[in-house]
Amino acid sequence: WNFNSSPQAFDFLADGETLELTYTIRATDSDLSHATADQTVVIKITGTNDAPTVDAIAQQDLDVPASPGTLTTSIPVAFNDVDATDAHAAQITHVEASGVTGSFAGMDDADLMALIHVSTLVEPAGASSGSLHLDFSADSADFNYLGDSDILTLTYTLEIDDQHGAVTSQTAVIAIHGNSGFFLGA
Repeated sequence: WNFNSSPQAFDFLADGETLELTYTIRATDSDLSHATADQTVVIKITGTNDAPTVDAIAQQDLDVPASPGTLTTSIPVAFNDVDATDAHAAQITHVEASGVTGSFAGMDDADLMALIHVSTLVEPAGASSGSLHLDFSADSADFNYLGDSDILTLTYTLEIDDQHGAVTSQTAVIAIHGNSGFFLGA
């Protein structure tokens, strides 16, 4: 008697969770009485930690308005973890500005990090999938230095932590496009 299963069949077991499979094996002899004997075999499977996966995050393109306003977007993020009982945490850990960086109102990395927030994670109990939103909001005046064809690209690093030692990163890109008729302020 052999037990043979692909490991993926039991990926739903989180680190340290166990599943016991009990099989009864019956042997029957070949004489006329067909005597039988049963034996119980127990297979104990112990789960390991699997890292979450994060779907690619679509780039967001924002245009600086010609009059004062706020640049906002809510970016959907989907993630999965085959360890269905894991509860996750998410955070933005890094930002990189590229393109026409100019002197966007003296903003440093801390200021750029403050422009984006992770919404509450939604992960139904016992489900392997979850979601969240990255909410970006900035005063358009901070980007008035951008000319008509100028683009400032902000690349944020999002980390999803399964709180069992596995962390997965994904980037979220926000491209801010300049406007030749920008508002100079009062």
